[in-house]
Amino acid sequence: MSKDSNLSDKLFNQSALRNVSMASLVRCTRLCLDTSNCKSLFYDRESRRCQLHSAPTYKITDCVDEIGWRFYTKYPGIDPIDTTSPTTPSETTPVPSETTRVPSYVEANCPIGNGYTYHLFTDSCIKAYNSNPVKLSVAKTKCQQEGTELVSITNFYKWQFVSTIIDQPQFPPGFQHKTAILVSDSKGYTLRNNCLQKEFPLETWCKSGATTEVLVNLIKTRIAKAIKRHHHIIIYLWSGTCDLTTKEGKYIKLKFHNNRAIKIIEDQYKRAISIIDSYQHAEIKFIDCPLISISNWNKSKGHKRPETYKVEDLKRKNKYRN
Repeated sequence: MSKDSNLSDKLFNQSALRNVSMASLVRCTRLCLDTSNCKSLFYDRESRRCQLHSAPTYKITDCVDEIGWRFYTKYPGIDPIDTTSPTTPSETTPVPSETTRVPSYVEANCPIGNGYTYHLFTDSCIKAYNSNPVKLSVAKTKCQQEGTELVSITNFYKWQFVSTIIDQPQFPPGFQHKTAILVSDSKGYTLRNNCLQKEFPLETWCKSGATTEVLVNLIKTRIAKAIKRHHHIIIYLWSGTCDLTTKEGKYIKLKFHNNRAIKIIEDQYKRAISIIDSYQHAEIKFIDCPLISISNWNKSKGHKRPETYKVEDLKRKNKYRN
């Protein structure tokens, strides 16, 4: 899809196919590509709102001023339709067939005349230099002189795009890309939000307060589409905290005082392995549940007598040892 700068800070807020919240432009674009009759979209990064439309473009006079919204279309160059006409867009505007190839990048979104190429799915402007190999510090300095940064390959889509620009093979000999997916409770959100990189390197399927059973159900529901989207995936299951503990307001305590929780986790691990084994292009790895002090957690939340949970800390340690 291509960006139409003429409709920047504009919004056509009538007859939208979908009007939903989407975490990124990439996800909004994917939703449009997966939605029947979607030919264009408006997206606002600040509010993370995504609006899908059936028309390929709109007249500026038919839109309202809305700061922050950007417009993207499958069919750049199509004349705007007359939204006041009783006829449908397909009757008034010749729209290319769905098989028509539209470039996934356009130079109009990047510094003009400087050799940059824009890629929608990574929201990046990238420029390749034809030069002999140089030191990392020299390359960084060159980019900084142009007010940019040395490219960082943080995901497969960006690597594939950069490879295309510099005219290298799409896949090196023997290369097999595997997409890592973190499946976790709120620990996954904490890890992602504290990531020092601009872009978290893993796809995340997280749900606050989720037990291992809930997360395995999530894997079962999403795995088929994930493989279709990425071809080969590795799932990192990081669970257990919400199987071992339960909340009382803002404080936590042991859920069971025997090995029942461990048995539940083990059974769900086996179930997860069974699900993964039924797919050729999927793997699973289990991340140890961190040993967190219940008394220290409750102390950090303002409990007046956190030392009363020292016994629960000891019991939890013994569970892990056994």
